[in-house]
Amino acid sequence: MVARAHAINWGRGRTPPTFGGTPFHRFGVKIKTKVETKRDRRVSPDEERRLLESADILNCAEHAFAGAHMRDRIVAALETGCRLGEMLKIQNRHVLWDTHQIVIRAEHAKDAESRRIPFEPKGRLSQLLKRRRFLGPNGYVFGTATGKYQDTIRTAWESLVLLAHGFEPTRTRAHGRVNREQLAEIDRHWHDLRHEAACRSLAKGLDLRAIQLLLGHADLKTTQRYLDVTDEELRRTMHEKLWSRPATGKCR
Repeated sequence: MVARAHAINWGRGRTPPTFGGTPFHRFGVKIKTKVETKRDRRVSPDEERRLLESADILNCAEHAFAGAHMRDRIVAALETGCRLGEMLKIQNRHVLWDTHQIVIRAEHAKDAESRRIPFEPKGRLSQLLKRRRFLGPNGYVFGTATGKYQDTIRTAWESLVLLAHGFEPTRTRAHGRVNREQLAEIDRHWHDLRHEAACRSLAKGLDLRAIQLLLGHADLKTTQRYLDVTDEELRRTMHEKLWSRPATGKCR
């Protein structure tokens, strides 16, 4: 609401004014925020494969050898459901090897609540976490090659998305990225990986409350908006979790 008011005031203060008054009155424009903020873009196994293969292509001098680190970040996003800002601030000292959990500190979380994200002891996330242990307790797991904090991965992510969808990334020093139309057409956001992690967790049988804790949502309704399970996933999950279980006794 505040941002909208600032935009309106800015427009009215132009010379000449962009518009004379706010269009957001009772009989004017209405924005349905729930519709605007919901995305249902899934990341298919095939697209995941193409993103990871593109990371290998990106691992060259032309792209500052960013590919290997981007591969690790993609895997981590799909395995943990972390927000990007949370993930980039994970240090080795936040990885608890005795319980196989990653601590998201309250000061790094959007809801200012700390949480612990479990990871599979022998899974792919565990393997990449082990590779970064040599950086010491204060090394940033998903930072630079030397373990320093990296606050943005936008350029590398845009290059990956373009490569994964058959486009050659192009940049000019004066004007930045020149693939804007292609990126808009692809419409693939980093945050979609978090959405995909939640959907996969649900499809594998994790209950809604557990997914809420995994994602760090204060409101269960926010978690529900994240989830988009296909009919086939629902059928398979019910078959594996409900129908294939042996009978435990008769109901009385």
